[in-house]
Amino acid sequence: MKRPEGFERRQQPEPEQPAVQPRRPLGKPARAERSTPVAPERPAAQPARPRPSGSATPPTPVEAPDETPRAGLRWPRRPPVDLDDPVARTKALIAEARREERAARKDAKQAVKERRAAERGEVRRFTKRSRRRRIGWLTAAGVVAGLGLLVGLLVVSPVLALRTIEIEGASRLDPAALQAALEPQLGTPLALLDGDAVERELGAFPVIESFVTEAVPPSTLVVRIVERQPVLAVPTEGGWNLVDPAGVTVLTVPDRPAEQPEIAVPDGDLDTAVYRNAAAVVETLDAELRARVVRVDATSLDDVTLLLDGVGQTVVWGGPDRAAAKTALLRALMTNEDPDAVLQYDVTSPGSTGIVRR
Repeated sequence: MKRPEGFERRQQPEPEQPAVQPRRPLGKPARAERSTPVAPERPAAQPARPRPSGSATPPTPVEAPDETPRAGLRWPRRPPVDLDDPVARTKALIAEARREERAARKDAKQAVKERRAAERGEVRRFTKRSRRRRIGWLTAAGVVAGLGLLVGLLVVSPVLALRTIEIEGASRLDPAALQAALEPQLGTPLALLDGDAVERELGAFPVIESFVTEAVPPSTLVVRIVERQPVLAVPTEGGWNLVDPAGVTVLTVPDRPAEQPEIAVPDGDLDTAVYRNAAAVVETLDAELRARVVRVDATSLDDVTLLLDGVGQTVVWGGPDRAAAKTALLRALMTNEDPDAVLQYDVTSPGSTGIVRR
């Protein structure tokens, strides 16, 4: 139905829509084009004019801002947005929102990275001393481990294997015999020498009282021998056995040496406390007095008698205690008495005169 003239509705002008500004892409300009001046911005597009009433002319589309990339920038080309088209306008708004969301997400990620970097910097600043201490301990442990590994390799390597055996302090023993006894140890690394085997091999020589071994790198073993020293002589069918204070036979000789007095103990048993006590008494005598002793008789621990050379003077010594006082008393008595007189000196008690005339 056609309305009469004058009753047509007046066409209301459409409200102006804000122009959608395209977002600038994040791509960086080329190096050679960074210094290119930026072109001035063009004025915003004018809003569309309202159509006159009754006119059938289609609305003129509003052109979007010029999206021609500036010099040195690579912007994607987008078609102009028709602001009169609700669908196109909605799509443009959605695309803009998505771009803003992506930009915000990227900014958030960048902020998180910066915050974590700052936190790591603070942690490193506050843990600097502990890290230095830990690095020092790790370095020391590495050095110790390296030295241990090096020492272990040297120990088991043939470089430090035993090749030479030196014997020191052997006067009655033949050093060649001792070296031959220790030959099974040749080729063994110095750090892995079997001490029990060395002691067992040297124990076969009764003359050895004690010994000390010293490993001298790279391949030498020094054995220092302490031989037993005889103090008494025991008569046998073939001569005289020279024995040490422990009763071990050191040497067998055909004649008794002058400095080795004869020992007489019950049943001739040298492995008793009576013999060890008599040997201790002989050891306490000085060289001059020991040279005059011909025989030592011992019947108990505190009954040791010394027979002197010459006319047969005897000394009742007793036990090995107070040897210095007994020696001083005996010398004083012998000085005042006739050396050719048959006497018995009793020095078991240094406070008495101790002379018994026969």
